[in-house]
Amino acid sequence: DLPDGPLVVQVRDAHRQPDVQATLAAAGSGTVVVEWGWPGRRTDDLPTIHARGWSQPGAVAVTDVLRKAGWDR
Repeated sequence: DLPDGPLVVQVRDAHRQPDVQATLAAAGSGTVVVEWGWPGRRTDDLPTIHARGWSQPGAVAVTDVLRKAGWDR
């Protein structure tokens, strides 16, 4: 179960994992997905940041994008 309210969900290759896709489908509006793996077709309409692999510079860049979008809480 996901908590209510704004949420950032980090996943890896979510399109290959039915249980992760089901969790994302149940996520409420205000949820942003950070895809650290290879992006693929998903059935949800959640806004997504496609990082295409984890790295320290990538994590810094994703954090910067989220902060500029108001996720600095």
